[in-house]
Formats: sequence, C-alpha cells, structure tokens
Amino acid sequence: MRAPWIIALVAAACAGPERPRQTEPGPSATPAPSPSGPSAFERLYFPADDALFEKKRPARPGEWLDRFKEPGQSFLRYQSSRPVRPSAERNALVLQPLGKFDARQSALLGKMREVMAAFFGLPVELRAALPLPKKGQRTKTEGTRSWTQHYTRVLLDEVLEPRVPKNAVVYVGVTVEDLYPDPTWNFVFGQATLEQRVGVYSLARFFPEFWGEPERPGREARTFEKSAQILVHETAHAFSLEHCTDYECVMNGSNSLEELNGQFGELCPVCLRKLAWNIGFDPEARYAKLRDLYRREGAEDLAKWLDRRLTQLEGR
Repeated sequence: MRAPWIIALVAAACAGPERPRQTEPGPSATPAPSPSGPSAFERLYFPADDALFEKKRPARPGEWLDRFKEPGQSFLRYQSSRPVRPSAERNALVLQPLGKFDARQSALLGKMREVMAAFFGLPVELRAALPLPKKGQRTKTEGTRSWTQHYTRVLLDEVLEPRVPKNAVVYVGVTVEDLYPDPTWNFVFGQATLEQRVGVYSLARFFPEFWGEPERPGREARTFEKSAQILVHETAHAFSLEHCTDYECVMNGSNSLEELNGQFGELCPVCLRKLAWNIGFDPEARYAKLRDLYRREGAEDLAKWLDRRLTQLEGR
C-alpha cells in the first residue's frame, strides 16, 4: 500500500505518515552532529542568528499553524527518516510542464529552471509539455467569474508518478491552470509527496489576468519571486522536508495568498542544514548564485538579504 502522506502548500489534509522508502545515499556536505557540540562548519552556516533569521511568529487566526498543529521536523529527525536523496543514477531535477504555456509563461518557466539549479545545486531538465487530463477537471465559480481547476491527486498519481524519468531524483509538474487538492477545498498552490518523488504546482494565481487585472509596473518581478517560492517549497517537500515551524522560512505552510505573500523566500538554518546534508552543496556558493539571479530578476529584497548573509560569512 502506498504511503498516504502528501504535503501541500495550501489547504491539504494529511494522514499519518508511513516511513518513506530508502533511496541510495547521496553526498553529504554537512557533518553529522558531534556529541561535543556543533562543528565549525555548522556554526558558520547554520547559526541561530536572530539578526538574519527570525523565529517563527505566532500564528494569527486562520493561518496555517492556527489550523494545522504541526510538530515540526528537527535536523536529527530528518536525518533519521531515510529521506529522498540523489544518487549516481538519480541526480537530476526534472521540470514537467503540464498544459499550454504562452510565450511569457514559457519564459518564466525557463527562469524557474535557473532557480531550481541554484537553490538545490543539482542539474535541472525541462521536458516537453504534456497535456492536462480531462479526469479530475472541475469548474470553479466566484461571482461572475468561472475557470477550470485540476485535481492534484490525478496529476500526481496518474500523470507524473508513472512517468518519473530514470535520472530524476525529483519530478515536478508545473502548470498555469488552477489546482485543487480535495473536492472540499477551494484551491491549492502546490502539492508534493514525501515518498514518490513527485510534486505539482500552479503559477496561475500569480498572473494578473487570473484576477482580471491589468499588468502593473513591478508585477513581473513579484510573479517571478512568488513562483520561485512555490516551486522550491514543493520540490523541497519531495526531498522529504516537512513544513518548518522553527523560523520564518520558505518551508512554512501557508493557508492563503495573503499569508504566502508575507513569508520569507529563503531557507532558515534548520532547513538549509537538512538540504546541505542531503545534497552536498556549498552553502556559500549557493547563496551567491541565488543573490545574482534574484537581483537580475528584480527580487531586490531577497537579493539584499543574501548580500547581508554573504557579508556576514566573509567576516567569519
């Protein structure tokens, strides 16, 4: 029986987890914790530094942690959970477009490929688009507006999982159509499994035409930033990271677009340590690549934060 644990960025209910399947060990940049205390490497890259990393704020009514009482996931619990890891045979992140993309949307997808490569430190492939299935489609209506939504379970179980490429450590579907995770929910930004190495996410709600609004100055940079935030969040779930409850972090759960818009777009020290141990990237080189990419695309707040973090590292 397949494990029922699914993680969604917005509005997905979870059953209790079964232990994920073991994958082949990957490289490890992060030393195992020492009984005598944190190593110099750990103190440098994964500090409890209040100047740059803000502890998780108390949830307000209706926010994710107000509705879902998640316990969090320590580094040690992650390390012992047999997480999905890259191997010599499975070392690529594969982006799978689902449905039609116009020229502007295709350009954004190319930028998301760059974000994935910088964020995870792995090669990224962009596949030819697959059609969206009719199964699981529904029409959503609000006032005078109606649009099509697609059921994430169909996309994960019937479209993506049977097609996972042999070289893919994680296979992520991307669409510009709206998604829903359960018939009782309004929508979801994205959803991923902790075991099957697949995820799916939607760009739809970041484009002004979804809301019937005109394009405004600065909107393109915001669309880039929020799309990147969703993509790395869902992909990190496919590497077996759970929602973060320790810090303001890109791995925080979100129960609304408003909550998502107020969230930090980078990993906290705890979640960075998990991925660095899992994948084996150089945290400082990763920061520099992301900084340059975000600055190029106008995501200046994140670029400035990364400037501060890199300056801090250079001074140690």
